[in-house]
Amino acid sequence: MAVTLRFGAGRLTIVRGDAGASRARVSGGMKDLLGVVAEGKLLGPLLTGRVKIGGNPFVLLRILPLIKARVKP
Repeated sequence: MAVTLRFGAGRLTIVRGDAGASRARVSGGMKDLLGVVAEGKLLGPLLTGRVKIGGNPFVLLRILPLIKARVKP
């Protein structure tokens, strides 16, 4: 599964698939990626290689609040 997020002019556009060159990338299994989004579990999967990042990690840190799920207690 691949999606591309494009930012510009105060808008976010989601494109299905890999749209080529990017400033940052994230890959991993669905369970691990859902753990990042829903539970904030990033460090463990990142250190074990189950989640991989590429490109500029600061871009990823800036968009992390956009993909984090808000879980009600």
